[in-house]
Amino acid sequence: MKNIVWVLLLCMIKPVFAQNNSFKINFDDCLISQIAVKGIENPEKAKYICNTLHRLPDVVFCYTSLSDGIVYVIADKNYDLKQSVRKINEIGFEIVDINSAIFNDETFLNLYAKITKSVSDNIPNHIKTTFATRDDVVYTKAKEIWVKKNPEKYNALQKKSEITDEQKKEKEAKDKLIK
Repeated sequence: MKNIVWVLLLCMIKPVFAQNNSFKINFDDCLISQIAVKGIENPEKAKYICNTLHRLPDVVFCYTSLSDGIVYVIADKNYDLKQSVRKINEIGFEIVDINSAIFNDETFLNLYAKITKSVSDNIPNHIKTTFATRDDVVYTKAKEIWVKKNPEKYNALQKKSEITDEQKKEKEAKDKLIK
């Protein structure tokens, strides 16, 4: 009996892991929805809303603006936004208004910079949630947009991180002295 339970459990868990490891999104086919929510009074509530929405398989990215009570949801254009609305209502918040717009790089990069608390002039930081594969896809898109928008800053960062042969020899010599 125990073996059957384990087999059933493994059969249920395997698709979840397979789904998380194969997360792909075409950002050109996404919408950015703005859901005005009443009752977002502190950062914990704002984070709670996004953590709840990130559990929905089709939500790519979520940011909640504490200052204006807007929840930004990025999802495929075929995503049924009612799922997000239902989840927000289920956790005790009231929806005031809903608007959607076609995905655009500038808005996404600004939202990403806000959630990572980075300045949009700097290369984006990587967001870490419990959905690592999704995080990687979203970060890659944010970095791609930033590099396209700031090629000279990116090139400067690349040059800054490169170590010349002379610098390598100096480092090796210092390391030998320390030992």
